[in-house]
Amino acid sequence: MAMIFSDFRPAEYHAGKTSYVAFYVINPDTGNLVRKRIKVNRVAKGQKRDRFARTLCCEINRKLYEGWNPYLENDAYFSGTSMQKGIREFLEAKGKNVRPDTFRSYHSYLKWFNNFLQRSGKTKMPIKTFSALDADKAMKELGTRPDIRPATYNSYLEFFRNLFNYFINRNWVKENPFNCISKRKVEQKRRDLIPPHIRQQIADYFVQTQQIPYLYIMQLCYRCLIRPKEILMLKIKDIDFVENIINLPADVSKNHNARTIGVPTEIMAYLNKIRDHDPDKYIFSKGYLPGFELKTSKDTARTWAQMRTHLNLPMKFQFYSLKDTGITELLEKGVPSKYVKELADHSSLEVTERYMHKTEAKIILKHNTLHFCNGL
Repeated sequence: MAMIFSDFRPAEYHAGKTSYVAFYVINPDTGNLVRKRIKVNRVAKGQKRDRFARTLCCEINRKLYEGWNPYLENDAYFSGTSMQKGIREFLEAKGKNVRPDTFRSYHSYLKWFNNFLQRSGKTKMPIKTFSALDADKAMKELGTRPDIRPATYNSYLEFFRNLFNYFINRNWVKENPFNCISKRKVEQKRRDLIPPHIRQQIADYFVQTQQIPYLYIMQLCYRCLIRPKEILMLKIKDIDFVENIINLPADVSKNHNARTIGVPTEIMAYLNKIRDHDPDKYIFSKGYLPGFELKTSKDTARTWAQMRTHLNLPMKFQFYSLKDTGITELLEKGVPSKYVKELADHSSLEVTERYMHKTEAKIILKHNTLHFCNGL
C-alpha cells in the first residue's frame, strides 16, 4: 500500500495487460484525492518498459514532494515523448528552414549528444526526465575534451538550449535544463588586418595565376562585408543588375537576416559578364565560375592557403581577415558604426564597436598635443 500524504499519494507502477503508472493528487475544485494514470504500453514489454516506468515514477514523485499538482498546470507535461523521437522531429523541422552548413552542425552536436544519452541510458527515456543535473553532467563531460575550446563549448551550449526550447514549445518539457549553465569566457579575437601592400601582392598573385573570379570573392568579402559561406551560396538571381545591388536572402545569411547590399562599380563590371547565365546558378561554383554545384568555404580557404604558401605570408592573414580589414577601414573613414553593423550583419552594435578600439586610439593620438614639460 502506498503512503498517503495530505495532498497526494506517490506514484506506483502497475504491470499487467494494461501497464500504467498511477498516483493521486488533490483536485482543488473538490478537495478530494483523484487518481491520475499514465499508460506505458507503448514502451516495449520487459526490462525496457519496467525501467521506463520506474524512471517516470521517480520523476513524478520528485515533483509531487516539491509541491507540484497537475491540476494547476497544463497536462501536456505527461507527454511521454522520448528523447529519441524528440530529436528526430527537431531535425525534420529544422531541416526545412536552416542553411545546409548549419544543418550539418546540428548533426555534429547531436552525434555527441546521442552518444552521451546512450552512455546515460536516456535515449528512449521521456524528454521530461532529462534534468538540470543531467545537463550539468553533459556539459562537464564535454568540457573535459581537449579539442573543445571555450567558443566551441558555448556553441554546443547554445545549441542544447535551442533544442530544449523547441521541446518546451511542443509541451514535452516545462523547463530548459541547460539555462542554469553559464557560458565560458572567450578571449577576444585578435584581428590581424591585411595592409594595402600585402593586399596588392595577393591581387597580383591571383592575376598571374589567372584566378580572376577569386579576386571578386575577396572583393565581396572586403568591400561588401559578405561572409565567405554567404558569398558561395549567392545565385545569379540574387543580383539586381539594374540597381547594382545584391539581395542576400535570409536563408543564406548566417543570422537569417535578409540584407540589401550595394555593389561597387568594379565588382558589378565583373558580375554583368554573367548576367545571361541561368539565374539559378551559383555565382561562384566549380573553378569559381557560375554553375549548379555549391562550393563550401573549405574550397576558398584551400585556395587562400595555396596563395599564402606561395607568397610566404604568415598564418595570421586568414581569408576572414578581409572582412575584419574592411570593417576597420570603413570605421576609420568615419562611416557611422550603426551602418557598418548593418552591412556586416553583426548581432549587436557592441560587436561592431570592438573594431573601433584601434581606430579611436589613432584619432586620440592625432589630437594629443599634451606636453609633460619643455622638451617632453
